[in-house]
Amino acid sequence: MLLFTLITATSILFVPGIIVQRAGQSAWLVTSFSCLAGVISLLIILKLGQRFSRTTLSKYSEIVLGKVMGKVFCLAYVLFFFTTNTLTIREFSEFLSYSLSFGSSLLLLIIVIVAVAGFGAYKGIEVIVRANQFVLPLFIISFVCLFGLALFKVDYERVLPLFEKGIQPLLPDSAVAASLFGEIVVLIMLLPIVNKPQEIWSKSLWAILASMCFITLCTLIIITVVGPNLSGHLLFPFWSFVKSIEYGNYVQRIEGFIFFFWLTIIMIKTTLLYYLTCLITAQIFGLKSYYPVVCYLAPLQVTAATFVSSSTIQLQDIFRKYWPPFALFFEIALPLFLLTVAIIRKKRGS
Repeated sequence: MLLFTLITATSILFVPGIIVQRAGQSAWLVTSFSCLAGVISLLIILKLGQRFSRTTLSKYSEIVLGKVMGKVFCLAYVLFFFTTNTLTIREFSEFLSYSLSFGSSLLLLIIVIVAVAGFGAYKGIEVIVRANQFVLPLFIISFVCLFGLALFKVDYERVLPLFEKGIQPLLPDSAVAASLFGEIVVLIMLLPIVNKPQEIWSKSLWAILASMCFITLCTLIIITVVGPNLSGHLLFPFWSFVKSIEYGNYVQRIEGFIFFFWLTIIMIKTTLLYYLTCLITAQIFGLKSYYPVVCYLAPLQVTAATFVSSSTIQLQDIFRKYWPPFALFFEIALPLFLLTVAIIRKKRGS
């Protein structure tokens, strides 16, 4: 459930608009290609988990690469989790500022998000998982209701013709969505504390497939309700779609209902990334607890999220051009490198 939340929480903010711009009415097929990134990343991490059962990343990276290079390897993941969370927080605050529409201070929103995420991270992974178990079913129910109401406004002819420009325009955009599925790489940190590691393959695979269905359905319904031309020019097309849904005079302005659960889900993702950044930092420096890192990380996270981009358009460009290669390097290339070295050097856990 936590992996589903991680992949889907922010997937319907910028991503549908980005992929519809180039792929048009065929954009909903993009996730079919991109979910392979999640499967590949999962396979690599599970292979590492089998070789180094119940061992943390900070320990087995030193076994495989040596003490110094092992720490450098882990520091790279501090950078990755920190950057991922920085962009998530900024994307989240941009969406809040846009949807609340009353001139909210971006800095204030970022401070509030970081404060809540820091508190959640301080409480630990069990509280994050429990919160997710409580909110996720309500989130899914609210979206099922939304999709049910949207059926009255769907125009299926808007998805035709399929592959109008061929399959080539779909491939660059699939990298944008692939970086989302690759976020399953968080398992590289969580695997040692999973209660039933023998079930992790099947459950993670289900999380990827369920996420693919969810994102595909969201993109498809945006195209059929809002239209491919208009949704490609909207900053947050899914939010515009949600605001357009009503049923006669009986059901109107349901966005408030959706808004609450959606924000909670994004908050859980932010908290998880914050927790992982603190945990791996504490492990690298041999701290007895990650609690002190929670406090020191907060001002860094606020500063980074504030200055990572100067506008929403620039942030969207980061997600479109720069984020996919950066993310996929950490999600697939680095774990694959570590696994390859471990095989060549015949390194295993004790």
